[in-house]
Amino acid sequence: MERIFITGIHVKNFRVFKDLDATGFGRVNLITGANNSGKTTLLEALFLCLGPTNPILPLNVNVRRGLTRVSPRQSTIPYLFHKTEVVEPVTFNVRTWGDQGYSLSIEFLESLPIEFPVPGNEIGELDSEPMAAEDLQESVAVRLTYTPHDGPSHPSQAIISTRGVSWQGRTKDVIPNSVFLPVEGVPSLEAQAERYSSLDKEDRVPVFEGLLRGIEPDLKRTSLAIENEMAMIHADAGFGLVPLTLLGSGVSRLAYILLALANSQNGIALIDEVENSFHHSVMHKAWSAIARFANTHDCQVFATTHSREFTSAALRVFKEEDVDFRLHRLERRGEKTSLFTFERDQLDAALTTGWEVR
Repeated sequence: MERIFITGIHVKNFRVFKDLDATGFGRVNLITGANNSGKTTLLEALFLCLGPTNPILPLNVNVRRGLTRVSPRQSTIPYLFHKTEVVEPVTFNVRTWGDQGYSLSIEFLESLPIEFPVPGNEIGELDSEPMAAEDLQESVAVRLTYTPHDGPSHPSQAIISTRGVSWQGRTKDVIPNSVFLPVEGVPSLEAQAERYSSLDKEDRVPVFEGLLRGIEPDLKRTSLAIENEMAMIHADAGFGLVPLTLLGSGVSRLAYILLALANSQNGIALIDEVENSFHHSVMHKAWSAIARFANTHDCQVFATTHSREFTSAALRVFKEEDVDFRLHRLERRGEKTSLFTFERDQLDAALTTGWEVR
């Protein structure tokens, strides 16, 4: 499959963004800005555009915000819309290398006709029983329309009824092998073990271990081991093999990020509050590790931060290493939000003078 690299996105009517035109993206993108300027929202917009035919993703981004209950009577879908005004759709226009972009629109349907066809599931079979009229009457839906630059539109939708969530339409990730890393938490230990195993097959575990030593200098080796009948990553930092998570949040967070980048070969990694769990003294090494894996695995990275120390560390790393790095700042004034991208000479000046770029 052809490599897809996002160079820009135009967002309308999504969360805090009434109208945002964001351009100038490179391989590694660090996004700064004040609280509630839209940093996480920009990652969510990109996330939705990674799988624009998957109608479950709009529900997923709300779950990531803690809105875990999905109900037709108290739907969370309107929270996707600017000021919860659902009259106009949410729209995204994505620009990629070669100007071969695509668009996505999201609509909220507060009522469905009684004769609406039974939702099907192209990923795996769902319930094929006819839906009762009272179920349809209490249903709401989120409808996605994906339009590639060179073909017809592809509609899909998720229907939320008293019976649960079902969906119809053919789902396909436009940019596969991509991942969204939240502020806190890690994937299941099984998922981490699977990613580690894939790295081992590529004989890249020694590189992985070397980068982890930037956080934990006493690390001797890592391996997969069985703990309570479950495969998980273990590490030896001088006291024998123990689960990697016991070595502390910093090394666990870096392992989480690096394995996600390795798993996102030719894809996109979205990392919210990338500085989380890292002490200021190791931020330079953490960024260096991220840069190395992004290059090695041909992965595009979008990360957000509040940290001045982490931003300064990023400027130093990408001045020293041959990585296409871009620093962007979201600025929100009233209804207007803009993304300012720093030029290379501005980054050099910021690093030299301590100019505020967050």
